[in-house]
Formats: sequence, structure tokens, C-alpha cells
Amino acid sequence: MSTPAPPRAVLVVDLGGTNARIACCVESPIGPMLVDERWYPSAQATGLVPLLRRWMAEVPEGAGGLAAAGIAVAGPVDADTARVSNLSWSVSAAEVADCLGLSRVALLNDFAAVALGAADVAPARRVTLQAGRPQADAPRAIIGAGTGLGQALVVPGRSGAADRVLPTEGGHADFAPQNPAQDALLVWLRGRYGAHVSVERVVSGQGLADTLRWAAERGPERVTAATHAALTSDGDLAAHVTEHAATDPLCAEVLDLFLACYGAEAGNLALKSLPFGGLFVAGGIAPRLAERLADPDGRFLRSFLDKGRFAGLLEGVPVTLLLDPRVGLLGAARAARALCVSA
Repeated sequence: MSTPAPPRAVLVVDLGGTNARIACCVESPIGPMLVDERWYPSAQATGLVPLLRRWMAEVPEGAGGLAAAGIAVAGPVDADTARVSNLSWSVSAAEVADCLGLSRVALLNDFAAVALGAADVAPARRVTLQAGRPQADAPRAIIGAGTGLGQALVVPGRSGAADRVLPTEGGHADFAPQNPAQDALLVWLRGRYGAHVSVERVVSGQGLADTLRWAAERGPERVTAATHAALTSDGDLAAHVTEHAATDPLCAEVLDLFLACYGAEAGNLALKSLPFGGLFVAGGIAPRLAERLADPDGRFLRSFLDKGRFAGLLEGVPVTLLLDPRVGLLGAARAARALCVSA
């Protein structure tokens, strides 16, 4: 049987706890290109199928002419069903296929999609945080804070075989504080969430918001009028911290703690996977903090390397920041095309 040519267009979805991104991905002379892209607030929907129907109603050609779909979901995938970790609904590949009228639907974890899509991120959308000593045949790792904290691994294929992507739920592993301030934050978070406090409770948008709440309770005399207004409204506290860190000492300390915990967890992932093929930092928060992340004396890289006897080992890991927010869509497109090639 001859191998069919890869399709020209596939539908792609990157479904997170905050936004659902839906687009069509087509091949172009310069690589994959996303068209007809729409972003929808995830929490305002009752499921993915209504969002897909809305997208089809807004896009002139809808799902016509598409050969497959790739659906990246922020949560664990079990066979043909995925549960969205920060929403109260799940995604069924069969329901998506029926809605779109397609026979091929790839359902994958969102950070598995990021791992796949990293190869398609243009060099101009990458920032080297640590050059390291790259090894072409070594594993790669992905970490990224957004609504939650995603992590995935990539095992290079041997003898021409495709790379193998290993999704994880590493963001739900235990938070390990490194100093008295982080110890105090852990105690506060236990009072709020119970005995198990995951690293995602700190290294995520919600974690950044909770850390500001904790810091404000700890030092109410240091809360500015602007921060008080943010704490007592329904605004985006994570955005408030990043936007005011340069002028508000309390926000600056909260952001420093966040970056230290982020770097420490990236270092933990590196120790567990030895990703000398590269550790990639993705997610919605990191691009806003590119300058701080790239500072060799900043909290992120210092905490990444602060592993005692193994600091020298981690100095060899290449660390790259991915600035393209569409990397998950690019990875979903790769997964969709793989279904067509293997058919």
C-alpha cells in the first residue's frame, strides 16, 4: 500500500483552562501556517463541541476540505477521552469527529503538543537562557506555567524512527520549598488547599495570585492602594504582579519567589530526565518575563542550577524560552498529520 501524502490542511485546537484556540493549519513554503485562528474563553463554554460549532459558523469554509484534527488538551488523556484539569468537562475524540465530520482525530495532552510543536518554532521566537552543551541524541524536556504547570519529555527516535513524546502530570507533584519564606507559603497553602500542595499551586498563574494574597496577609502595611484594589476585585492578579514588579516592592518580592520556584522545578525536571537535547520553557507567563528569565544572575537560572553537587551537571543542559504562543497548535497539527500518513 502506498503512503498517502500529508494533507494540506488540518484543524487544530489548543484547549487550556483559560482559552481555547482553534485554527486551520496549512503547509506553506516556509513551513506550517495557521489561518482562521480564533480564541475563545474556555470557562464560558460547556464543552469543546459548542466551541467547534461556533468556529465553523464564523469561518467561511468551516470544516470543509480538512483531512484530520489535532486536539491538545490541558489534562490527562485516557485512550479517546481527555479530562480538562482546570475545567469541569471532558473531551471525547468520537464526539469531535462526529461534529467535524472527520474520521481522523488525534487527542493529546497539551504539553505533549508543545513538545511536538517546539521543532516548528521559528528561531526568531526562541531565546537562549543557557547555551549548555547540547547533545543531538539526548532527551528533551518541556516545562511551562500558565493556568497550570505543564511538563513533558521527548525521547529521540533511533535509526530513523519518530521521536516519542511522553506526557506527564509533573505539575501535580509535591511543592518542595527551599527557604523559610517558601516554607511559610507552603503552610499557608496547606490551610487553603489541604495536605497535598502541588508545585502547580505555586508555579502557575493561580499560584502567582495566591502568593500575592499570602504576601499581603503577611505584610498588610506593605500593600499599596493599587494592589489592594487588585486583591479586592475580580482582576488578573498574576498580570498585576508582573506589571507592577518594577515599582511595587511587594509585587517584586512575589515575582522573585515565583521565579525561584519556577527555576527550581525546571531544575528538578532536568535532574529527572537529563535533557541534554534541550529543556524548553513555554507557557503563557514566561514570554512576559523573558528578560528576567535570561538574566544569568536572576532567580530563575540561579535556582535552576542550585542543586548542590549537581550544579555542574545542569550547566550542560541547554535551556531555551519559546516565545510563540501557538506552539501547542503547531504540535497538534503534527499529531493530526501523523494520523493521515499512517493511515
